[in-house]
Amino acid sequence: MKTIIALLLFACSATFAQSTCNNLGRIIVIDYDRTNSNWRNQNNDFICTNSNPEACYGSNCCSNILYIDMESVNQNQRVYEWLNRNQDLICFENSYPYIEKCHYVSPNTNNYSDLLNSLNNEIIKKNFFGYTYDELRNLISDFDTYKYDRYIVLKQNINKEVELTFEQYSENNSNFSVPFIRSVAKKINLTSNDYRNCFFKFIYFVTSGKTETYLMVTFDGKEYIYDFSGEPSTGI
Repeated sequence: MKTIIALLLFACSATFAQSTCNNLGRIIVIDYDRTNSNWRNQNNDFICTNSNPEACYGSNCCSNILYIDMESVNQNQRVYEWLNRNQDLICFENSYPYIEKCHYVSPNTNNYSDLLNSLNNEIIKKNFFGYTYDELRNLISDFDTYKYDRYIVLKQNINKEVELTFEQYSENNSNFSVPFIRSVAKKINLTSNDYRNCFFKFIYFVTSGKTETYLMVTFDGKEYIYDFSGEPSTGI
């Protein structure tokens, strides 16, 4: 009997064993206290252990948290649908470091200088939409608390002109989530006094009929380049 109980306990622990989070930074942090056992069972395959946690950006940090491996989510369902469905459970200030990291194009990336030159050439040709952080905040109501219902979207209209809109996620367009925009501001430590001095340029160019999009952020003499919320960070 003791052997049977031990085997049952081992089977249960194996079933709910957590895998290690991906090392690419594609992680979302969930507030454990907002979940229930049913939710945790349904999402057990996505819950992971994080041996190298990032510091929380902000003062409203959650202390009882779950890490969600968005790579695992991406293998099973559409990430943007999962984010929309679970957005009220997300600890955003805990998640900002990971959201920013999964979009950031490091200067150590291959051909980074070529990319930077290409983006600056597009800026010269005025192929971008430019806003200060202050203007972006005023474009979207509830900007500071907005989640994953709609995205800043760059797409071609029927006249093949690129336009910037605010709408639901579409796999056919270049999408930028509002939490991602906020994560950049958190990363570079923007204060309210800086909002008018930090510039966000949504840069686009068309290659083989497809719009390629990047975000260039300039602040305090520095440039930061980011990709959009497409593969593999779909929706984040």
